[in-house]
Amino acid sequence: TTNFGTMNDGWAGRRVTLKFTDALTIGDGGASLKIAGNFVTSADDTISFIHDGTAWFETSRSAN
Repeated sequence: TTNFGTMNDGWAGRRVTLKFTDALTIGDGGASLKIAGNFVTSADDTISFIHDGTAWFETSRSAN
């Protein structure tokens, strides 16, 4: 349940999907995390990212 707006430790081509158990807010992290607007989660929501060697880019989200 900790809000965040940055992610570290990526490399070009790395993909991650986050699945949430509770509510929190993911915010656009400027240089390190590029998303299509803030994402306020609830249980079972997911968001996926790909890294381009410099930053994480959102590829999809599912609000359930």
